[in-house]
Amino acid sequence: MKEQFSVNRKMARYYYRLFFLSMVVSFWVSGDGQTLMSRILGHPHEIYLIVGIPIFWVLGTLFITGLLVIFGGRIYKFDVSIIYGRVFKKLEEILADMEELRA
Repeated sequence: MKEQFSVNRKMARYYYRLFFLSMVVSFWVSGDGQTLMSRILGHPHEIYLIVGIPIFWVLGTLFITGLLVIFGGRIYKFDVSIIYGRVFKKLEEILADMEELRA
């Protein structure tokens, strides 16, 4: 089980950022996202564009994606402890009791 958690922790570095990027892209192409972008692009003196793309949007997305790569394993560990923390603690207590009875 610990080996599987280790593999999942390594994979978390990839799938957390993919989840985030899919949310960003879906917002970008959604109707509400298009409305927001048209409002932002309606004030060209307040935003920097490169090839029609707001540069700060891209930089912010890349920064958050980088953080998810760095902290993906820790986020996974936190998620697992929230959901299964009490179950694993109880399982460890049961295993300790079994070892005590065996001795």
